[in-house]
This record gives sequence, C-alpha cells and structure tokens, in this order.
Amino acid sequence: MLDFRVALEQLDQAVQLPHKVREVSLVESLGKHLSVDLFAVYDAPLFDNSAMDGYAVCDPDENLTEFKIVGRIAAGDLAEVVLNAGEAVRIFTGAPTPKGATTVVMQEHVEVDGDIIRLQRDPKNGMNIRYCGEEVRAGDLLLSKNREMTAATIALCASQGYSNVPVYDGLSIAVVSTGSELIPQSEALTPGKIYDANRFMLQAWLKKNHHVHDAGIVKDNYEETKAQLLALSKTQDVILLSGGASVGEEDHVGRAIAEVGELNGWKIAIKPGKPFGWGKIGDAYVFMLPGNPVSAYVTFYLFVYPFLQRSIGATNASFMKGTARFVREKLEPRREFLRGVYQENPEGGFDLTIAKGQGSAMLSGLAVANCLIEIVPNTAVEEGMALNFYPIQ
Repeated sequence: MLDFRVALEQLDQAVQLPHKVREVSLVESLGKHLSVDLFAVYDAPLFDNSAMDGYAVCDPDENLTEFKIVGRIAAGDLAEVVLNAGEAVRIFTGAPTPKGATTVVMQEHVEVDGDIIRLQRDPKNGMNIRYCGEEVRAGDLLLSKNREMTAATIALCASQGYSNVPVYDGLSIAVVSTGSELIPQSEALTPGKIYDANRFMLQAWLKKNHHVHDAGIVKDNYEETKAQLLALSKTQDVILLSGGASVGEEDHVGRAIAEVGELNGWKIAIKPGKPFGWGKIGDAYVFMLPGNPVSAYVTFYLFVYPFLQRSIGATNASFMKGTARFVREKLEPRREFLRGVYQENPEGGFDLTIAKGQGSAMLSGLAVANCLIEIVPNTAVEEGMALNFYPIQ
C-alpha cells in the first residue's frame, strides 16, 4: 500500500488542474479569489481632509487659544480659503482642510462667541487631519493575487473606483455515483438497496466555488459506465466518481477509464478510504472515490479538495495541533483519520475528542464531527498526547 505522504507528493506532481478567469462585479466577487494583483488608482485620501466635525485652525507655534472664524467648509466643498495664524474655519467630517490649517479641533472642545472661538484644550498640530496619501499612494499594491474577496476588500476596491475585478472562476465538475444498489430518494427503500448519499454530499461541498453537474447514478454495467465517462469528458474539467474504486467483479469504473483514457489505481495506507484512483480522459481529470460515504468524504478532502482549492486561487487548510482528551489503545497499521470534535481551551489551544460512530459507512459520526484527527500508524493514543487534526466543513 502507498504511504499517505508519498501519495500526496505523487498527486502534487501529476495533477495540474486548469485555472479559469472571469471578470465579475464587486458584489459578485464576494468569496472568490483575485486572479491578478490590484493596484491603487488614487492616493487615499486624495486630499487633506477633516476627521471630524469642528474647527480647522492655524496655529503654527501651538501657542494660541483664540481664533477668528473666517469661513465654513462642508464635505463636498472646495477649500478656497487660506488660513493665517489666529484664523479658523468651521469644518465638517470629510471636508477638505484649507491651506494653512495646522489642526482640527473637535467642536466639543471649543467655546463659540460670535465669530470668535476659544479653545478649551491645547491641541497638537496635525490632530484630526487625514493627510493626502497617508493610507495608500497611487500605484501601491492594493490587494495581492489569490486574495479572497470579503466585504472589506470589496469596499476598498470600490473606494478606488473599481466596479469589476478579475477572479478565478470555478471548474466544471461532474459528480457521479456508481452502483446497482443505489436508488434515488424518490423510491422506497427495500432490502438490498441503499439511498445515494455521496452525490449529494459532494455536490454540496463543491457548489460554492464550482460549476457542478449532477450526472446521476450509473449502474454496474461496463458499457454504460464507459459511455457516460466518454460523454462527460467532452464537457467537464473534472469527473468525480464515488463507488467502483475497488477491483471487484462488479467494479467497472477503473476498467472503463483505463480503456478510454489513463488510470492510476492506488491502495493508500489510510483508514477510512484505502481504495482511490485518478486519471484522465482527454483533457478531463477523473477521481475515483470509495463508495462508503465516510471513506468518500475523507479521500475527497485529503486527495481531491486541495487541487480544487488551488484551481480557484485558494489555499487548502493545513493541519493544526491539538491535545487528545481521549484514550485509544488499539494499534492500527494504517494511518487513521478519526472523526472528532475540537474545542478551544482556556489556554488558547485545542482539545480533541472523538465522535461516536467511526465506521466507514457511519454518517452520524461524520455529521457531528468538525475535524479529522490524524493517528499515525501503530500508535496508541494517551490522554494529553499532541495530535494533528484537520478542520472540516
């Protein structure tokens, strides 16, 4: 069996999913990743302006307490007046500060007597003035390539005049379940049949960032499987199959892929999820996941999801460190990924517990888990042991 780390390295060298780019509106860019660096078009702010309502005063030597009001500037006005020492203008938040202004005094700190103001506090020069370019200079890097767009980055782009931005577009991905035992949820469950859960799980995972095509259920029929794969390879970037990754008499997927394309079938030393395969049909990459739902989830997360994330400019979540709050004496020769729950502890670290239901077909345990806890081969877990864990959706 292939070691987990070796499998990751080999996949990393062999799989090169395409990058697709499109230009979208700022609002539509939320959650997507930039495909280029974005640069500032203007200085920010573009002009010196007041940070609050008050009075812009001219006091070069910081020794005056009384000023004569010689004007009024609101946001949107031009600052046409030039202040001399001892002069002030009434000013409002966002309004341009006039030439000669040395500071803006909050209106709460001023006593007004006709056209004279008296300061109740001694301000320092430069207070409450936002100077031209103090945040960003035109030509500065605004946002780096691969940056995920958030409400804050959208606002930043809008403040620089961007209305559209180029982002990575998702891939076209077909999701197929294989197996004559699978039936749709519209039919009543009978002995020997099971509902298809994998297709729904994988589509839900992919839907946010990719263009997902539900290719349905393919029965255990070689010619039907081959025909479906050939058809999908002409329209899809990725074909994601669950079931048929083993080598039983009724597992036709691998044989069909090998005939019409190229196939790498692996047995990986992990639990759950030992059978896994990948290959290409034409330009479409094909990934074969196990049929057991938890095995399909784990192998997808560990071996497929990182490449899909990379294709949209995102970084894949790496493992974190936590402390075991459970004991497990069983020695497993394969690297095991337990369904677990992590919680932050008072010390700022993470405590790890395992969920009930660790079987490869037990979705109930997966449903309550928020992480996969990695147990290296032939290792007993003791209370307080440091372990790697992978946060999951």
